[in-house]
Amino acid sequence: MLRRSLSLWAALAWSVLACSRSEHTSTAPAREPPVVAPRSSGSTVQGAGPSAPPGAAIASTPSPASSARAEPLVVGQVGQPLVVAPSQAYEPPLLEPGEQRPLLLFLHGFGSGGAVAFQALRFAEFGARMRVFVLAPDGSTDASGRKFWDAGPACCNFGGPPIDDIARVDELLQRYLARGVVDPKRVFVIGYSNGGFLAHRVACQLSPRVAAVASVAGAAPKTLEGCNPSSSIAVLEVHGDKDQVVSYAGGSVFQRPEVPTHPGAKQGLLAWANLLGCAERSPQEAKLDLFAALPDAETHALLHERCARGSSALFTVMGGDHYLGAEPKLLTEIWRYFDRHPKP
Repeated sequence: MLRRSLSLWAALAWSVLACSRSEHTSTAPAREPPVVAPRSSGSTVQGAGPSAPPGAAIASTPSPASSARAEPLVVGQVGQPLVVAPSQAYEPPLLEPGEQRPLLLFLHGFGSGGAVAFQALRFAEFGARMRVFVLAPDGSTDASGRKFWDAGPACCNFGGPPIDDIARVDELLQRYLARGVVDPKRVFVIGYSNGGFLAHRVACQLSPRVAAVASVAGAAPKTLEGCNPSSSIAVLEVHGDKDQVVSYAGGSVFQRPEVPTHPGAKQGLLAWANLLGCAERSPQEAKLDLFAALPDAETHALLHERCARGSSALFTVMGGDHYLGAEPKLLTEIWRYFDRHPKP
């Protein structure tokens, strides 16, 4: 059993996908998980990915110095800006003229925000250790004061005017790429829950700018028809098989029938594999031990790596629910996947 009260992923989405109202007819009250504050952790990540020096660790230390902006970065449509506060960004010092470093964009869950994610996942320490640009912007705010991403009918703009979050993310990435400090072959996106839904759409529509995406407890679009990446893209889904919010088998968020459905995790894996021209009839398999609260090597990895235009992968967390604990090993393993899949 995962210790939900201590889960940092729960802190990233305190109301997750509980919808107080939908774009349909239901007026039923929302079923919201409790507010969970991020815990203080002194743990370290050993061997933090292939880019790190041997024995690298992400220590529990004060936020390192960087060249971060003093003012918020605001991009997007008038009246619907995408905001990245200085406390939600990390910029590594560049060691020589013309040096370029990877960029990691994190998309929060419904009802959460970039500040919670930046603190809970200790992105300043991660960025300093890996020498990576890290951005954790805030989505839009709904009528109930909850931040969200408009990632399609299934999640999570319930009743508000449409928001082109793909255009806003694209503008944000273009701003950083135009500065010449970001490696254009190593731009990566992680999304949790509602942010995971948007990460899949980023893979569909922004493949010229993004090398790889990871969705944690999210879902691919219901159909990938019309999703035609013009450049190679690697797509990873991390999902608990006991998820009751975004069902592993597919369905509607929180099992609410008035909300449009999303596909299951395995269905998404196969859809991406077919779209990207993956040659394997059966994916490569591996067992990973990523979560201390779950027994044995609890994560079953399926990887389509022999693909014409990228990679499709699924990490199934056996016994894991929606609130996957933010074990440092998970971020490390996601980064390893990213590190294997830069732009050609």
